[in-house]
Amino acid sequence: MRNLNHDSLSEGHTLIMHKKHVKDLDELDEHTLKAVMNASVLISRALKRLYNLDGISITQNGGVFNDLGHYHMHVFPRYKDDGFGWVEPIDKRNTDLKRVRANIIDAIQSIEKK
Repeated sequence: MRNLNHDSLSEGHTLIMHKKHVKDLDELDEHTLKAVMNASVLISRALKRLYNLDGISITQNGGVFNDLGHYHMHVFPRYKDDGFGWVEPIDKRNTDLKRVRANIIDAIQSIEKK
């Protein structure tokens, strides 16, 4: 379920993948979700033991941003000034947070009713 990334951002960059094909996070069953999270914790602990790192990033990309076409989670060591970072969107829209929160709650409640 765990593989090193052949195009790593730093030494120790690990991918967590399930053998069964699924594309996105929301397609994973509960057992697999727990296994993925447990694996991310185990890998994080190992990376902390092996490297003099400043932090760890854990991320996954879904939809068109999933470059492998198969669900995977990245776990990789981070170092201050390593150049990796969050890039804000060019079109940063101001939104009504109360409205957005209410819409998300409604969507969650609709999903949970099914």
